[in-house]
Amino acid sequence: MQTSNWQGLKICSPFFLFYFLLTWYVSDHAFFWDTIQLGSRHAHWYFDTNFQHLLLPKEFDSGHIPTFGMYLAAVWKCLGRSLAVSHWAMFPFLLGIVYQAYRLAKYIFPIHYVPYLMILLLLDPTLLAQSSLISPDIILVFFFLLGVNAVFYNQAPLKVIASIGLALISMRGMMLVLGLFLFDLFLHTERKTIKNLIQRAFKNIWVYVPSGLLAMAYLGYHYSQTGWFAYHADSPWAPAFEKVGIGGFFKNIVLLGWRLVDFGRLIIWVYLAVNVFFFVKHKRKLDPKLKSLLLLIGILFLVLTPSMLLHQGILNPRYLLPIFLMINVLTVYILYTTFYFNRTLIFSLLVAALVAGNFLVYPPSIAQGWDASLSYLPFVELRKKMNQYIKDEGIPVESVGTVFPNYYSFRLTDLTEDKRQYAHKDLSNQLYIFDSNIFNDFTDEERATLIKGWELIQAFEQRNIYVHLYKKK
Repeated sequence: MQTSNWQGLKICSPFFLFYFLLTWYVSDHAFFWDTIQLGSRHAHWYFDTNFQHLLLPKEFDSGHIPTFGMYLAAVWKCLGRSLAVSHWAMFPFLLGIVYQAYRLAKYIFPIHYVPYLMILLLLDPTLLAQSSLISPDIILVFFFLLGVNAVFYNQAPLKVIASIGLALISMRGMMLVLGLFLFDLFLHTERKTIKNLIQRAFKNIWVYVPSGLLAMAYLGYHYSQTGWFAYHADSPWAPAFEKVGIGGFFKNIVLLGWRLVDFGRLIIWVYLAVNVFFFVKHKRKLDPKLKSLLLLIGILFLVLTPSMLLHQGILNPRYLLPIFLMINVLTVYILYTTFYFNRTLIFSLLVAALVAGNFLVYPPSIAQGWDASLSYLPFVELRKKMNQYIKDEGIPVESVGTVFPNYYSFRLTDLTEDKRQYAHKDLSNQLYIFDSNIFNDFTDEERATLIKGWELIQAFEQRNIYVHLYKKK
């Protein structure tokens, strides 16, 4: 093996080991949050029907090409339907993310700085959270990083593979294909005149055509069979796609700002702001690699955020993962190419802030992105304890009201054969209510009613996460 390959293996091995241990640790964890819909529910449809249908039933069709559900179902057919199999199905993509992070770092930095970039990129709280789940966003991140590297290294075959992978995984993936095309166009056009950009676009577009044809073919077929894209009036997520007015637009801008600084990222933005001040003060010119990173981040904002700002409820933290990761890369690049501060101290503070972000828990009155950091982890065991308590007490599951993501059947969440499920909450008619501070769908008024007017018959707590079972007095 060549010296460079040994060097790469040496650098990547601790990260490979970390993801191995993380996957082993969570291998018995149930499907959680949106992965129940996008992973388990889709996969069960293909598993149960033996892949007889391409399109999903209307009630849980998300509009994406359902490749992730097909992938999980195929893995179950080969290795068995279990939580462990499902989690380990993510492991090859986690290894791929590590390797692509290494290639990106090696392109940007001298080899001795590579581990620093990899640490800050791979410690992102939202990436860590998704890495602990059975999540299509792990596959999206892998193909996104593959595509970024393909553009930086100008490798046409890998551009084709990355863009097809992104188009197959979700509509956000399709948006990222557009982002890669624009990044490729501007990065590799020397004189950015309109004529040169058009010429370059026609020369380069062929590597993105296969993914575009694939996306249009599926979306066209889907529309011909269903009459809708992305959502329909009766879908559970239809309210999230309602258009907002001017007031809602500016509210979403504020919310976007919060998402960008949440879970320990505030210190990153403070550090970047300080560097902007020094760049301006000292009239420092931007080097080509710094320009390319800024270009990529700008394009990502351009292709990903408009739809989030114009709609009611799709500003989820995981949707911003590519932006989070590239901002982390930018931060490390600036840190190790400037000399304004003590690098070791600043890097340590950045790492500590991102790690601490996984322990941030807001009050129950503030809706939190529970799949955006590892702060959700205690809920896994607490939920098991409460489920066992309800079973031991002989309480009928159907008589217990709860909310997302706790009302799916145990077959979907835990991959058992138990098709029972908790009921959707109705405080007027139900005898029992299962609440937790990781549930965003209880109103402040409903929780006040439970605390004052219901009997708390069981409670489990761990690291600021609780699960409560109430009984009507």
